[in-house]
Amino acid sequence: MEKNIIEKIIKNDKVRPQGWKLIELPLLERPLKNKKGTSLIVGERGGEDGILATVLENEGISKPVHCIDIQPIGGDPEKTFGAEKIKEGKIKFFQDDLITWEPEEIYDYVVCINVLEHFGFDQSGNYTKPNYDFKGFEKMLSMCRKNLLLSIPYDPFLIGEKIKINEQHYGDDRISTLETIARKAGFWTEEKIRLINVDSAFRTLDQINISDLAYLPRREQHEYLIFLNFTKIPPQ
Repeated sequence: MEKNIIEKIIKNDKVRPQGWKLIELPLLERPLKNKKGTSLIVGERGGEDGILATVLENEGISKPVHCIDIQPIGGDPEKTFGAEKIKEGKIKFFQDDLITWEPEEIYDYVVCINVLEHFGFDQSGNYTKPNYDFKGFEKMLSMCRKNLLLSIPYDPFLIGEKIKINEQHYGDDRISTLETIARKAGFWTEEKIRLINVDSAFRTLDQINISDLAYLPRREQHEYLIFLNFTKIPPQ
């Protein structure tokens, strides 16, 4: 029996996915599996959470995989996996602000897993640039040839904005704005998977009666998540 992606990547003792990553990584692997092309991972410094390891595990994805983050890759013991892969020539890292960055190429696949919600916040965690996430999303689409794979914190009950220290959560209205931006850029929403974490049991909202959600224990940290796969519409 073929090993799943979690079993494959934890063979490296520097990779230790946990929490939401146990479901995000299989969702990320699926659109990349058996595909060929170049890739960019946004907000990636080669950490232990397994995002970089998952992309690298797909043999058809060209190496080096490009990664960009506004913070440097060195100096953090949790980022030793990324430093290791730089030495091996498996990744190329850019320290820059994605929105002002000039990429070397257009990528077949752009990956942004639990990063977009941090756009617009300063080093102290204050929300100083409203809608900077939309600008970042537009920039990602402009650099993408095939698929943009995105996950962000989600709240099905949210009306308006939910701004916390260093991140915001997304309700259906903000998700709709992302989808509108994508359509204007020539992409359609191939997948939209809404997920809930109940006592470390990850399920899709389709598996739960929406009327029962109000009775579930409410937690603050990533209780819900949404995974989106935006696909470029081929020219007519």
